[in-house]
Amino acid sequence: MAWQDPDSYTAGQVLTAASLNKISGNLDAIGDAWTSYTPALTNLTLGTGGTVNGYYVQAGKFVWVDIVAVLGSSGFSVSNNPEFGLPNSTTFAAHYTTNVSTVGSALVVDQVALSRYQGYVRVQSSSAVAVGLANVSGAYVATSGVTSTVPFTWGAADEFHLHFWYESA
Repeated sequence: MAWQDPDSYTAGQVLTAASLNKISGNLDAIGDAWTSYTPALTNLTLGTGGTVNGYYVQAGKFVWVDIVAVLGSSGFSVSNNPEFGLPNSTTFAAHYTTNVSTVGSALVVDQVALSRYQGYVRVQSSSAVAVGLANVSGAYVATSGVTSTVPFTWGAADEFHLHFWYESA
């Protein structure tokens, strides 16, 4: 069941069956199976046999998203700041700042070295996210974006895992 805007109530008002059914339906919407989608990709070519799978659940303006992208065996390309599109034609609410706002966590996996690099998901544009990485530099941790050689030189079967949530416009 799709999310419905909740009714407003006043003191002493009697709840009707219709109002209670709407509340119940909204709880169902949160608990229903996630909807699959294929994220639009920018600066990322998956190559032969590569896959990208996105899943989301939306409750009103609140959206939870999981994305897993796996590079194929050949013909893949990772450029500066690969972008992953948002689901369901949603865009970020106005209070998010491009290249600054962090909306979730990320993990990138180098299958050859069996290495995993923890990162974060940041707002890249009004309708896309990118992966940011922590980089130890001197006394402080700095951040950087993914490139063709950061955090490693990408190869076949390497992976992106993104888990994030946001308020849609």
